[in-house]
Amino acid sequence: MSTIIDTVEGLEFLHEHGIAIAPTRYVDGSEDAVFFAAGRPIALRVGASAVSGVPRAEAPPEAGLRTASEIRHAYDRLAPARVIAQHQAEAGTNITIEGRDDEKIGRLIELRCGAHAVHRLHPLSLDQAESMLSEFRSKRGIAASEKAARMLTHLLVRVSEVYEDASITQLLLDPVRLHENRYEVLDAAIWSKRALRLNPRLDKHARDKKSFYQP
Repeated sequence: MSTIIDTVEGLEFLHEHGIAIAPTRYVDGSEDAVFFAAGRPIALRVGASAVSGVPRAEAPPEAGLRTASEIRHAYDRLAPARVIAQHQAEAGTNITIEGRDDEKIGRLIELRCGAHAVHRLHPLSLDQAESMLSEFRSKRGIAASEKAARMLTHLLVRVSEVYEDASITQLLLDPVRLHENRYEVLDAAIWSKRALRLNPRLDKHARDKKSFYQP
């Protein structure tokens, strides 16, 4: 039986596998949230819960928080629930990438934006990822430059590599925020048959330095 992995742990798991995420962690109080922001705008929300198999936020997020006062007041409105803080993402285009088991065709990787979706059987080779993105670009107009296309092809292959883990039954990266030549995963749900193994953190404020794909 699969269970949904904790939101922050799921994002950290993707981060450790070379997938860029928006800096995200649980905060222990309003002052901890201010410390996390470090002068940058952030969003606060409560942890997600599984409802009918789909993770849904328990309360609307408090977004665009810029000042210490705004952050403190927003945290107090969400408390005593466990609160997640995330650096506010810049404007861009949202896409969804999912790894799932289709009853008719088997395990697949799907790319969606709005009502349009394309998929390929898992695991993805580089050629399959390029074909998948080429079909998607013709309909949605995303990744207009070749640099952006290489970036997204790299991301699709990375997601497929993560999905190779036999214990993971479903992956949902939603949304993935696209910018001109970069992306960041803002939220993710991972269903697994066991707990995911994460590298130990140096401390609760530390973040690993990773070399993500740069087009």
